[in-house]
Amino acid sequence: MTIETIVAKTDEQIQDALKIRTEVFVVEQQISKDLEFDGLDDQSIHFVAYDGEQ
Repeated sequence: MTIETIVAKTDEQIQDALKIRTEVFVVEQQISKDLEFDGLDDQSIHFVAYDGEQ
């Protein structure tokens, strides 16, 4: 198993990061979407870890 961690640069990679945050924080931990997504994501550095093609 190879896990690759990258800085999300493409739209697809950033969307992957946002999907994970939504699933973990909004769905599983029931954090308000307004609290989790504060409008500063375009100014943030996002990291994504991929296991194979996931």
